[in-house]
Amino acid sequence: MGALPVLRVAIAAPVPTLFDYLPPAGVAPAELSAGMRLRVPFGRGTRVGLLAEIADASDQPPDKLKAATELLDRHPLLDGEALVFWRWAAGYYHHPVGDALLGAMPILLRRGAAEPGLLQRLWRPTPQGCSADPAVLARAPRQAAVWRVLREAPEGWTREDL
Repeated sequence: MGALPVLRVAIAAPVPTLFDYLPPAGVAPAELSAGMRLRVPFGRGTRVGLLAEIADASDQPPDKLKAATELLDRHPLLDGEALVFWRWAAGYYHHPVGDALLGAMPILLRRGAAEPGLLQRLWRPTPQGCSADPAVLARAPRQAAVWRVLREAPEGWTREDL
């Protein structure tokens, strides 16, 4: 059995560093990706942190590393490009990296609210669009087809379904 990876976690704290943790109990290393949120022990309590990177080793002695207590997301909330940008911005503006990364998310996510996996953008016509005269789109057959499809599903369509 190989050594566990070290999770480099950004925490909203007035320090310019990442904090090292071990994976939470019951979470396989393959389930972890940069951009996911974790609940971690910090000081006398716990904090929500963002997994910034996964390393093979830590500067801290292995017996000093604590395990994260909970994986909060099934998928990364910030992709690789966003992580690179916010880390660059933190360095450029001499701002704590945890504040920058976590500041890129809505407050409820920073506080540990459930992953917004069930939220998705839906496309549907407005009440004005539903009552529009189809003759207006007589010279725009593709737009007319989209308008008809949208009117068929008042609950809305996802971008992929459209």
